[in-house]
Amino acid sequence: DILINISQCHTMEFVILNDKIKDLHDILNGNVNESCKDLTTLFDIKEFQVVIEELTRLTDQTKTSVLPRDLSMINDALSTIISITNTVNRKFHTNETATSLGPIAMKVSATIDNLLSGLRSESFLNIKMNAAEDLLRNIDNFAVAVGDLLVSATNTNYTNTTISTITTKNLVISVQLLPDNPALVNDVVFPEDHHTQIFIPSTAIVHQRNLEGVNVPVVNFIAYNLPQFLGDQLESKMNGKAGNLLISSRISKSSVELPDNGIVMLKFNHTGNVTNIVNLQCVFWNFS
Repeated sequence: DILINISQCHTMEFVILNDKIKDLHDILNGNVNESCKDLTTLFDIKEFQVVIEELTRLTDQTKTSVLPRDLSMINDALSTIISITNTVNRKFHTNETATSLGPIAMKVSATIDNLLSGLRSESFLNIKMNAAEDLLRNIDNFAVAVGDLLVSATNTNYTNTTISTITTKNLVISVQLLPDNPALVNDVVFPEDHHTQIFIPSTAIVHQRNLEGVNVPVVNFIAYNLPQFLGDQLESKMNGKAGNLLISSRISKSSVELPDNGIVMLKFNHTGNVTNIVNLQCVFWNFS
């Protein structure tokens, strides 16, 4: 008998789609330095929309079954899509461009939601942690891309806090554009009504804005099902309800160098009896 290891094989539909997305990325990079006057001369955005719609369709768990071994290729595709979106937005940075990219952002969020939904499946229990980490990185980068798109779409002076959200069954992305006047910037608490929260002081936000010289969006997201795949599988299953929710906040694209009084606070609600637990630790995910 001949044993064939198919663990590194991928579904052909994802291979073909990933190649199409990479081709679009290469075309964009080849044209981005040219003196293009508008988006249509730079890039075929309709074709871009078609491939993303196909990715959303292929990851729909109600119509098909995504194999765990395809996750790496899907993550590669998502990473390239986010890179294309950022490149196009930076090239023009106009309301029209952001409006064109808006439907694409909605399809990307639907694709991510499909993956988070699929993580409930028994077949995903043995996926490697790096696949989950890549998905987390993509969600994080996508949330920032959405924030940048919102800045381009509004392109105005902010006198009040503007909050926009993308909500799916397993994912919530919130983008806050804060007032231009530093005196009007308030602390950010996300989510507002939840037992687990992230608190970002206004001093940290104003400090970051001063570093970048422009108004910076504060992006937050909640993802369900992903955290249990970022740690030990056995421990996650033993804990039952533990580790099914992930909350993240980020100020623009840059690392935040907090001022002396810029204390970021995190509030957690324990999932069980913790009277006998000692040496509790607060940790964060470091992609480096």
